[in-house]
Amino acid sequence: GLSNHYHIIHQDPISNQTLFERNTFLKRVKSSEGIVKFNGDDEFSGVYTSELKNPVFIVVEGTISGLDQFADGVLVFSSEDTVAHEYYAYQGVSIVQNGNIKNGQFTFKVTYAMCKDENANKLGLYIWNNKRNRLTGEMKVEIYDIIP
Repeated sequence: GLSNHYHIIHQDPISNQTLFERNTFLKRVKSSEGIVKFNGDDEFSGVYTSELKNPVFIVVEGTISGLDQFADGVLVFSSEDTVAHEYYAYQGVSIVQNGNIKNGQFTFKVTYAMCKDENANKLGLYIWNNKRNRLTGEMKVEIYDIIP
């Protein structure tokens, strides 16, 4: 069961939500990485795509300007079956809520765990700029295959 792999480190008395920690470190190996620079006001900007062969950790670290608490950008992570054109994972993570502002730029680092669905063969990462502000910045993307 769950207790064989995780232990409780906090349980919130109001919401009754529980925060777990793994008992053992997940083995991983870096399978790819890249630096992405962007400058524009497109609503959707494709940042990174890769073949999806295993469950992965996607680590995205960078700086971005043109955002504030009213005009947040969202990192969107997806896994897709490119033959059937179906998405198995589609998750957004706020840049503003997961970063710090410094010298007019947000610095952020997000790690996202993506499962490998049997039919999913492509992972994608893009920025959703819903206010269409001019965004400039640079991100480092690292993909780590999780080893069973």
